[in-house]
Amino acid sequence: MEAWAWYTASTDPVVVSAGEIGTRGASFQAGVELIPGYHPSWQPYLGWAFQNIKDTGSNTIVFTPTWRLTYQNPPVIAPVPGQDPLWYDLTQMGLQAQQKGLEIAIHPVLSYNEDPGQWWQSAARDDGWWQSWFDRYQTFLLYHADLATQTGAKTFVVGDDSLLPALPGGTLANGSSSNLPADANERWHKLLASVRARYSGRLVWLVPYAGQLPPIPETVKTDVDMLYVRISAPLVETGPLKQEDLEAGFSALLDSDILKLQEATNLPIILGVQYPSVGGAYDGCVESGETCLPAGAFQRPAPVYPSTEIALTDQALVYSAALSALNQRSWIAGFYASGYYPAVELIDMSTSPRSKPASDVLRYWFPRLLGQVSQ
Repeated sequence: MEAWAWYTASTDPVVVSAGEIGTRGASFQAGVELIPGYHPSWQPYLGWAFQNIKDTGSNTIVFTPTWRLTYQNPPVIAPVPGQDPLWYDLTQMGLQAQQKGLEIAIHPVLSYNEDPGQWWQSAARDDGWWQSWFDRYQTFLLYHADLATQTGAKTFVVGDDSLLPALPGGTLANGSSSNLPADANERWHKLLASVRARYSGRLVWLVPYAGQLPPIPETVKTDVDMLYVRISAPLVETGPLKQEDLEAGFSALLDSDILKLQEATNLPIILGVQYPSVGGAYDGCVESGETCLPAGAFQRPAPVYPSTEIALTDQALVYSAALSALNQRSWIAGFYASGYYPAVELIDMSTSPRSKPASDVLRYWFPRLLGQVSQ
């Protein structure tokens, strides 16, 4: 064997273009969100991953524990040993992270054994089915709310990318109605209230933003403390990437949809970015053959598709542009780099910033935003 796959370090220098960085102080959440999923073989290596995260200047780590949709009609949501982290696994992970000086956030995420859009489309979705789904989802949330309380997690995030059919006005992947009950807002209010009764830390609602805002239950405005807006939207037209163009792209969407959302809810915003290190990820189309790959194609480690090229510097430019745009907007209260793979360092095309030039960008920005180093 001559070399490890996906382990060739970048030789391109990282030049961070930044003006004066405004110090936000220790209350600013500067962190990394782990990739959803788990395997028991990860456990011995997590200490190195958490130290790597701490070395970027992060003060927060977001765990994304999963439960699986193991049955469809009626819906069953349950952990599968060996595929989803169990209580002991998560408490050990939390302890290791805290020993590295990181605050914990818990973001429970649903996992599917097939394409989520297809799963929702073929589900029964009648009144009895929806009652069962909300009951099972509540059990899922409360389990992790109790876990967050026991581990001393400072933040608890509700929601994930697959929940659009369960939100007010919800639609399926084909654009048709999900047949959601008319009292969906009230159901979400009860869900969030039940979490609040078991967990006293920061309660956050996820808003995945791929170019337009998803529906948000009215109850969110009064039932949560913050919004986590995770951005994966196109930023530029096709062409060579420049940080100033990417920053203009971020600024445009922040000052339109995201600022309007903040003003409508009067809630602080945590900004997240989820962009892979692959050519074409920033103009809305990663081409493979004659098709554009879906956004989720690069969320798993070591993805390989025909005609795609690794683009480490492009990912670093996006991180730098996002943080520069954040620096000019005091209403943004945190930043998460989403998609971190904790098992091993992979210099691949995935969203993970670990050991890539993007992590050097975080290493420059985070200590300055937190006031840990002088300008």
